[in-house]
Amino acid sequence: MISDFGNEEIEGKVIHKKFKATTQGFEWDSFPMKLYMLGEKLSWSSLQIDFNKDAIDWKNNMKEADKFTVLGTSSFFLAGEECVARDIIPMISAMEELGFIEEAMYLTQFAKEETNHAIGFRRW
Repeated sequence: MISDFGNEEIEGKVIHKKFKATTQGFEWDSFPMKLYMLGEKLSWSSLQIDFNKDAIDWKNNMKEADKFTVLGTSSFFLAGEECVARDIIPMISAMEELGFIEEAMYLTQFAKEETNHAIGFRRW
């Protein structure tokens, strides 16, 4: 089967014959591309966060009961961020297979952000 984008589908897999980026261009005004561009402007890295002060406060200023509460809560956040990052992967594949490249690009960025959150919580 040949799709609207000129790709061929074999056993449910899209075989690219041409790419939207080179043949049609991106839909820059689409909502997913606007979200992608905003994400680029606001991008950050969890590796840039300095947790040295947190480590000192943890050691010197927190009660054991508070540490227990914070560890429990933050472990739930860590697991949640990892789950979201993993759950987005099939959505990316589905959007790409349907030819929705702008949506796939945004979801790829979204997965990176969720991964960034998971790494930040794990480092903390």
